[in-house]
Amino acid sequence: HKDRCLVLDLYTAKAIKLKSFAKGPDFMTETYILGGYTKGRNQGISSLDFDPVTGHLSEPQLIAKLNQPTFLAYAKESGTLFALHRGQEESGLVAFRHQGKDWQEVSRLLNTKIPGCHLAVHEASQTVYVANYHEGSVDSYHYDQAILSPFERHEHVGSSVHPNQASAHIHFVGLNPEGDLLYVCDLGSDKIYVYDVTPSSGALSLIQSFTCPPGTGPRHLVFHPSQNLVYVIGELANTLLTLALDSSGQLSLVHEQALLDPEFLESAASAAIRISQDGRFLYTSSRFHDVICVFSLAAPQQPLKIQEIASGGQIPRDFVLSQDQTYLLVPHQDSDHIAVFSRDADSGLVTFIEAETQAPECVCIYPI
Repeated sequence: HKDRCLVLDLYTAKAIKLKSFAKGPDFMTETYILGGYTKGRNQGISSLDFDPVTGHLSEPQLIAKLNQPTFLAYAKESGTLFALHRGQEESGLVAFRHQGKDWQEVSRLLNTKIPGCHLAVHEASQTVYVANYHEGSVDSYHYDQAILSPFERHEHVGSSVHPNQASAHIHFVGLNPEGDLLYVCDLGSDKIYVYDVTPSSGALSLIQSFTCPPGTGPRHLVFHPSQNLVYVIGELANTLLTLALDSSGQLSLVHEQALLDPEFLESAASAAIRISQDGRFLYTSSRFHDVICVFSLAAPQQPLKIQEIASGGQIPRDFVLSQDQTYLLVPHQDSDHIAVFSRDADSGLVTFIEAETQAPECVCIYPI
């Protein structure tokens, strides 16, 4: 019996070694930072590791106790991690850096009444952009040597047709791949703003205000890696917009389609959107209906839905493709765990594996 177990152990070890070798000499464990609400068991931001050979997630380890750190961003060049934080009187940003194996707080700046909901980092100018949903603004901060200082604020106004669109609600800030334009989703006014980014200072200058179909509620967007296209997920209408980029980075509508079947369009609230590195597949999450949808981009201007699969829990807000693109990791805000899906690179389809790793109130999973 012991000899049989030894043979099986050696076989398993050999299989894992061969799988690891097949991934190439640069294979290594992936690290993710988790952010979320802190209304229940969650205490702040945590770190966990993912092994893409075995598909195993480690148990999250608390980095820092923060209040409502619902989104994160990481500046790779300086190794600085930024997290949102709600203070007792004012809210804002907290910056961390590695000291040995631990993360240490190096700066915090609390200067808004209500915390933001999304972040983007422009490393060339050492600028962090914050989307402030409730205050309807884009707030810019510099981080010289990770020390945060306020830079500028762009306030937005507007409304649209949905009951949740009585005022501007900035839900997303993201740089284009070249890093010279900032794209801002205003869920409240059905607009996407395009700002020119000054390379040295990170200062913003508006170049376009693109209007989405009424009631869309643009939440997040992604850029196609090789086509001049942008894909936008609409939270309120549960739609997917395909937008064209011209030579100046301005937007125009190419295609609009429903993410879900008609009976779920009123009750669901779509959330995150991701694109595979090869630009062949698009992935979206929808809350309350609690599904992941997969789209083929064989015809990039007209995404084709090829799969709709249960997300493995309740309220899948954020999710991420693993860094080697072989898995999908889906935290769930209300059921407090991360669902793991394997991903077939050829078909784009995903298969549920497990949902055993606890991640209370997680609404952001960020690779570093």
